[in-house]
Amino acid sequence: MQRVNMMSEDKLSQLFNLLQKDRKLSHFSKDLTLATRLKEIKDEVEELEVEVKANNDEKIIDELGDVLWETFSLMILAEDEGRGTSKQIIQSAIDKLSRRKPFILENKVMETKEEELNLYQKAKQLEKINHSKN
Repeated sequence: MQRVNMMSEDKLSQLFNLLQKDRKLSHFSKDLTLATRLKEIKDEVEELEVEVKANNDEKIIDELGDVLWETFSLMILAEDEGRGTSKQIIQSAIDKLSRRKPFILENKVMETKEEELNLYQKAKQLEKINHSKN
């Protein structure tokens, strides 16, 4: 399978916008909370795990779509519940990835897998220290 270098932002925006409409128009989605929606994503991740173990590419694509759906739905719920905006959530992921894997910002490759893991673990440990100070 060929790797695509750029993901369509339009398609991601389309999915996100559809899920925002779903939250407003669907009786089922209106009744969900962040806590109750977590069960949905856990179920989808378990279904994905089954298909990965079965090496079923068609179902893997389907289940990854479901996990993405649930992830966006969780972001929308977090925003609805006043826990953070989707922009804050996305920026948090970008910031975390940048701290833990700074070499990708410079298009560099680490010398070894161990060196990369060590850098990642140190950054994660520093995050925990800084978080406990707040």
